[in-house]
Amino acid sequence: MRHQKYDAAFILKGAYQLALKKGIDNITSRGLAKELDISTQPIYLSFQNIEEVKEILTEQILTKIQKQYFKGEQSLSEFLANYCRFIQEDALYYVLFADNRMKIRSKAFLFNFFEACFKEETRLTTCEKQILFSRMQGMISVLTETGELSQKMYLLEEMIQSDSQLILANQKELATS
Repeated sequence: MRHQKYDAAFILKGAYQLALKKGIDNITSRGLAKELDISTQPIYLSFQNIEEVKEILTEQILTKIQKQYFKGEQSLSEFLANYCRFIQEDALYYVLFADNRMKIRSKAFLFNFFEACFKEETRLTTCEKQILFSRMQGMISVLTETGELSQKMYLLEEMIQSDSQLILANQKELATS
């Protein structure tokens, strides 16, 4: 049954469903129209172009993830627990890293929450935090692929804490040399 009102919300809802299936980069006007069982005209009446749909959808997805998993300040343990919960519960995790558009935006988005966990630790540089974040991402990727994320989540926190202590020890050693 066709909907009588093809407003922006209706179109974005269809774009969201299509993103879950194919990723945001693969959304086209024709593909979205087919998903919604409409012509492309309503899309262009509500949006300037398909890129605007993708940009608004990207913002909506990141806002949804933030509200659901990364509210307020979090300790490293809380961040990791929420991040792992997000990976396990939400199909959006795969959307974040399936597209070039989302991969770049989501890394920066998630890094901001990770970096906030180290707010009190002012001796770590942004570059060092990015290294820790990248190592964490790699470990999460392996644990997710092997299906061991839940059982070995404690390793993430141990690795990050151990690595940050190693970085700080190296900083101290370099400073005294």
